[in-house]
Formats: sequence, C-alpha cells, structure tokens
Amino acid sequence: MSLHAFGDLVLASQVPLPALPISRETRSDLSFRVKAVAPYRGRRWDHHWYLPGGAVSLSCARFGEDYRLGFPGSATFEIRDEATAVECIPERSLPANTVEHLLIDQVLPRVLTHHGRLVLHAGCVGIDGRAVLLLGESGAGKSTLCASLATFGHVLLGDDGVWLRRVGAGSFEVAATYPGLRLRPEPLAFHYREAGAFDPVADTSDKRRVPTPELAGARLPLHRVYVLAAPGTGSVRVGPLRGADAFVALLSATFQLHLDDPGRASAMFDGLGDLIDTVPVRTLAYPRTYDRLPEVREAILDDLAV
Repeated sequence: MSLHAFGDLVLASQVPLPALPISRETRSDLSFRVKAVAPYRGRRWDHHWYLPGGAVSLSCARFGEDYRLGFPGSATFEIRDEATAVECIPERSLPANTVEHLLIDQVLPRVLTHHGRLVLHAGCVGIDGRAVLLLGESGAGKSTLCASLATFGHVLLGDDGVWLRRVGAGSFEVAATYPGLRLRPEPLAFHYREAGAFDPVADTSDKRRVPTPELAGARLPLHRVYVLAAPGTGSVRVGPLRGADAFVALLSATFQLHLDDPGRASAMFDGLGDLIDTVPVRTLAYPRTYDRLPEVREAILDDLAV
C-alpha cells in the first residue's frame, strides 16, 4: 500500500502509481484497488460522453450514493462509501500505465469534484510567481503551449487537471491535481530532445508522459484564464471573454461524477461565477504552427503586464 497526493487529497493505492507524488501524510482520504478482469455485461448507464466520431468514450451511472464510470473496451470504475473507495474492474488485461491514466486523468478529477473541490480540465503554468490557466477542447493545443512556455523558463505545474480555491476576498489559488505533462509524438519531439526516454501514457494513446516531480504540490495565485479559440490563420489575438460566454467555456472544462446531482451542480456554478468575477478570462486565438509559438508567448506576457 502506497500513499499518494492528488490535489489536496491523499490516496492509498494497492498498485504503483508512478505519475503521482508520494504523500508524507500518515492518513488517507481515498483508497484504490484493481480487481480481477471481468467481461462487460451490459451494465446500466445513465449518461454517455461521445467522441467526435460518435463512439462512447465514457459512461456514468448512479446507484444511491454509489457511482460507476465505464470506459468501453478498457475498464469500469466503481466509486463507493461516499466516494472514498475506488475499484477498477478491467475488461481485459490492462497495462499498468493504462489503469493509472484512466484513474488519474478521468476518475480522480471527478472524485475530487464530488468532494467539493472546483476542478478544471486545464493546463497550468507559473509566470513570475502567478499562475495562468489554459483551457480548450481536447486537441486544442493546451499541452503544446504549456510545453512551449515551460521550455522558455516558466514553471509548469500541470497540463491536464487543476483544482482551485478562493483565498481571501479577491483572489483564487490554483494547483495541479498532479504534476506532469502529456504530449503527442510531434510536439514532444519539437520541445524535448530526449523524447524517446519518456514513458507512454496508455496503450490507447500515442501520448507520452513528461514528469515534473519537483513541483509537486506547488500552489500559486491565479492571475489569468485563457480559453484557446479555434485555430486561426492570421495574427495572434487576445481578447476579453465575459458573462455567459466565459461561464460556458469554464463549465465545459469541469469534471462531474454524475450529471444528475443538483446540490453539487449548484455549488459548482457558484464557484465558476465567483471565479469569473475575480479572475480575468481571455480568449487566445493563434495559428497552430510551431513558428508562431514565440508570438503566442509574447502575447500572453504582454497581456499579463496590463
């Protein structure tokens, strides 16, 4: 049994989780174990999330105070005991890195939200002691931009999940749910000479995991939120995003264990509204070519200086 930090919670795991930092705590908030392989038997689902091609990427179901998350062709995760016990039931012989990927990139962010934290699917970089968040749909370029900023001297906290909390009357603090960076082969080779030394994220992805363990647990005041717009062909542009547009952009980046939970949904909406009222939200539009990344970095720095 090993103890790991995930956000501000401590996870006791029966299997190794090398991507997560080791916790120095002696107590745990959550437990995780992997059960025997079991075939999928048409379990009941309440909601589905879909890939662009129409295939189901994730399903969820609720049974009283227990929950189930399903990843077709890979595994089902059961969340019990007031979301303090997580069990993985593989549908096939899953590599350890695939189990870890599903757990830390999909399941635990939702469990963290269930425990009352505000969690966003976003990259996070520290610039001059202040954090900026990068939001966008899958494939929008968050990780590539995080890598670009990090390789030019800024502090990479994480590129996938962040949790936020209000500190005082006029500020938010942000930290990565776990440290690290996930990149596809092309941007990985562009930003890192030792690209081949990094481990694959999962057997279902061509991404590789770039660790940053020295930054585990770092928390910074949040200064800006940038929502990556659809790729453009012209100049790099930064503009304000306000009101309902900002709310929808942030809401689309949230994690939820189940969609039918009015109390937790209301608390999440309040948190998002509070965040929009406190931290400037911007749109960031730029051509997705490597030669334009210096302009993007400069545009972010110029905006932070305003």
